[in-house]
Amino acid sequence: MSDNTDPRDAIIAELQRQLAEVMDETRKVLEATEEAAQLQERLHAAELEKQANEMKAAALERESDIRRDVRDVYTSFIETQASVLQTLEKAKAERNVAPVESNRDHVPTKSLLTKELRERGAKYDSGSGDDLDYLPQVTVCRHCNSSFSPDENYLLCVLHAVMVGSLYPDPMKYPEAATILRSNRHVVRSLKTRPDGQLLLFDDLQPFTLFPDPDKVRRVIVKNARGHAYHENGEPLLETPDHIAFVPLALLSSEQREPASARNLPSGRRSAAA
Repeated sequence: MSDNTDPRDAIIAELQRQLAEVMDETRKVLEATEEAAQLQERLHAAELEKQANEMKAAALERESDIRRDVRDVYTSFIETQASVLQTLEKAKAERNVAPVESNRDHVPTKSLLTKELRERGAKYDSGSGDDLDYLPQVTVCRHCNSSFSPDENYLLCVLHAVMVGSLYPDPMKYPEAATILRSNRHVVRSLKTRPDGQLLLFDDLQPFTLFPDPDKVRRVIVKNARGHAYHENGEPLLETPDHIAFVPLALLSSEQREPASARNLPSGRRSAAA
């Protein structure tokens, strides 16, 4: 049997097969190239997004820093302005007392403070203490300041006697009170006198009771109130207070225990209380 197959058909079939393989490989290469391009595009987009987020975070941080710097500068400006105004007011007030002989006075009265506070204040005045140890001082008329010393000494004796419950405290138990009261026997004698002029016959009666001179106490209260106002506002208050009061803390009502600011005193009212 003769073979009538044309050899060229086999060659054409082989070429067609090879062409199909090449086209298939080309398609695969194109798909891989497209996938690579898409991946690269996604990576680039992710990198751009990352950079954008970093720039946004840096911008927010910088904005926060700028806001903080502006706030610090503004706060510093306000504090400096307040300090300058206070200095000017104090200088103005000090000029008001400049024509007379003056000295520095503590507010509150230093002798009424504890020994520890007085010592810490002295260290601050000498330059070795902490800022928190500062005891407020104001410039006042020397003669006026000296005129209050007897009343302040009187009140000091009253407070020590009340705190220890005796005009003759045990020096071993209450050394400071004993020293002060022994050094002011004239004050002790006056404190033994009742409001009716009669002397107390028994010193140890309970509850321990004193009848201090209200005028002396009021003068010290007003002096300290004026000193505090002068120190804080730089303006001397020479007007007579509308109201002065001092009572034992245990006798105050709950309303009276509230600060004066909480009781909404009428505008223009002046009060000194202890």
